Amino acid sequence: MFLVSLLRGPKAYAESKKVSGTVKTSSDLERNLIQSTASKPAIPVGELWNAVGSYSSADPEWNNATFFSVWFMENLNFIGHEIVTFKGGDQIFRTVKGKAKALNVHDWTADYEGWFVGGTGKFKGVKGTWKAKTVLTQSENTTEWETQYEIK
Repeated sequence: MFLVSLLRGPKAYAESKKVSGTVKTSSDLERNLIQSTASKPAIPVGELWNAVGSYSSADPEWNNATFFSVWFMENLNFIGHEIVTFKGGDQIFRTVKGKAKALNVHDWTADYEGWFVGGTGKFKGVKGTWKAKTVLTQSENTTEWETQYEIK
């Protein structure tokens, strides 16, 4: 029995999950224009965005997990970082990149992907990917997401 336990040891401690859902943004995205002062007058070089909200999912662990994110956008391309906090205080840290597409002056969509870069508590050692699509129009503000990760 001891040998069987040793052979199965690493797999017994790994958890692999695939989860999906939507986003509930509890505060509107905030935008700050970033300008270069290297020229006079200063010219815009990008925008800094942030958002706070929670995830909605059929998975009880992810349902109502909260997030804080910071994004930098330039020419509709963006990179960002996010902290996801779960009930009990465990956290996941991830990075993201993507591209937005303007539909008109007020409306846009964005496709993005991300990677887990660390975690705390239960999520220490987490590795995985993240994909999402956002539609932000005058009548709709939705984000659908999917993640696949493993905890070692």
